[in-house]
Amino acid sequence: MLLKNKEHLNILITGASRGIGKKLLDHYSEEGQEVLGISTKNCNLASWEETSLYFKQKRVEALDIVIHCAAVNVTKFFHKMDYKTFRHMVDTNIMGTFNLLKCVIPRLKTHGSIIIFPLLLLLAREWVNLPTPD
Repeated sequence: MLLKNKEHLNILITGASRGIGKKLLDHYSEEGQEVLGISTKNCNLASWEETSLYFKQKRVEALDIVIHCAAVNVTKFFHKMDYKTFRHMVDTNIMGTFNLLKCVIPRLKTHGSIIIFPLLLLLAREWVNLPTPD
């Protein structure tokens, strides 16, 4: 997949407990890469305190690749969404990305890569077939 020429990579993957994050974690682990997976089970990326503490406790020092798959996908129309659901989506998708980037950018090796899956494309795909709001 990514950077096949390198023998050993330090890879961090968020959203690692299911979906594409889990598939990528399994793939790179099977390739023998050093993979660290973050999921809501071990770190709430929406919380700066939890995120920064997680990186200190895991002693994450140098990364080659960061693949950010963690996201909340709510398929309700805004006018039908309650505040708590919207707040959770914003905290996870925006603040979680911000907190992650603050922690990983200083740890990226020279020429390292950050891949952020385009959540809006996922949402757009879901919303295309939904009926027009009332």
